[in-house]
Amino acid sequence: MRVVHTEAALLNAWRVTRREAQNPFGDDVVYLERFLERPRHVELQVLSDAHGNTIHLGERDCSMQRRHQKVLEEARAIDIDAHSLETLRAAC
Repeated sequence: MRVVHTEAALLNAWRVTRREAQNPFGDDVVYLERFLERPRHVELQVLSDAHGNTIHLGERDCSMQRRHQKVLEEARAIDIDAHSLETLRAAC
């Protein structure tokens, strides 16, 4: 994986990555994703019953991770704007 910040760096990384993929796999197809500088991993605890009634019990910030495993879960999620939290809650 490579993170690039300029168009020139992207073109160079594209060429290098295709070569690296071709050698061991015989296929130079690569996959691109947008890199998020400071992503947040926020979870909502949701409780529902057999009748379709649903409530949320609160949210927690699980952004602190190591090797894709949560190191710390912080309840309530702080530093998240009220509009984003309301949007998440309304989805329940």
